[in-house]
Parts: sequence; C-alpha cells; structure tokens
Amino acid sequence: TKMIAGYYGTPGYIQLSVDSGTTWTTLDDSDIYYITGVVASDDFSKIAATCTSNRQIYISTDSGLTWNVLGGFPSLQWEGITASGDFKYIIATAQNNGIYLSSNSGGSSTKLSGAKSYTWRGITASSDFTKFAVATYGSGNNGLIYWSDNSGNSFTRSEQISRTTAFSGGGMAITSCP
Repeated sequence: TKMIAGYYGTPGYIQLSVDSGTTWTTLDDSDIYYITGVVASDDFSKIAATCTSNRQIYISTDSGLTWNVLGGFPSLQWEGITASGDFKYIIATAQNNGIYLSSNSGGSSTKLSGAKSYTWRGITASSDFTKFAVATYGSGNNGLIYWSDNSGNSFTRSEQISRTTAFSGGGMAITSCP
C-alpha cells in the first residue's frame, strides 16, 4: 500500500512509502516549508501540498521529482487539501480565508460562498465533490467539524462530534474511507 506524508517545519519535506509505512523515501521539495496538507492521485503520479509560510499550493505531476506552484489558487496561508483520484477536483482550506474549489485540475479556483472566515484545517469530500466535512481550529470554533451537502453554499456545525474527538494536540486531520 502506498502512503504519503508531509512534514511541518523548515525545511519541510514530503515522504512516500510503497510498503505500508515500513520504509519511507523523501521526495525532492526543497522549496516547500511548513507543509500543512498533502494529497496524491490514485496512481501517485500527481501530488499536491499546502503550505502556510510559502502561501502556496505546490503540485508535482511526476511522482514528486519536480514541484511547481499550482497557479489557479490565490496566495494564502493554506491548511488542508484533498483531491479526486484523477485530480480533476482539488479543494483546499485557508487560515481565516475560506475554502477554495477547483474543478479543472487547479487551472482556476472559486471560493465557496458558504465558508465563513474560520481557521479551516483538514477537509474531505464526497466522490462527486458536492459534500464536504471540514475541521476548524481557532478562537470560538476550536476543534469543531462543519459539513456541507450543497456544494459549499452553506456549512453546518456538527453536533455529533465533540471538540475532544475533532481536535487533538497541535494538529488536525480529517480523512474519508471508501
């Protein structure tokens, strides 16, 4: 099983495991610092990483050999990211700046109208990218989960998940299972 992980630090780095985490290989990403999210395509040929300090989303289309700024997203303090298996859809969260969705492989992105300016963190999406679950961090909404079932036109706070469940230590992650 292939796995990917990012390191939040200076320098930041992304690691890939092809043996369920037994061994890890560091990918060349020397210009990427403070990685807050990472996602890979189904075949791991495309990898994207969100960064807070560089205020960019980086993408590799050659399994991590080279990296470029994903130009369709504005320069923000990016936190979480997820993508469809083919990378047609990419959605990313930004500190106090909302949630942005691309439906053209990152060529352009649109801010979701229903996403308030919370410190959004981890995000997951349904396979058709019309439903989202997002974790928050920060004043007043620390460790809460919000969901949208209308393509991001509105978000509702989940009353089913406690702050303790949603938030642990200094990090936040949401993942989805098939």
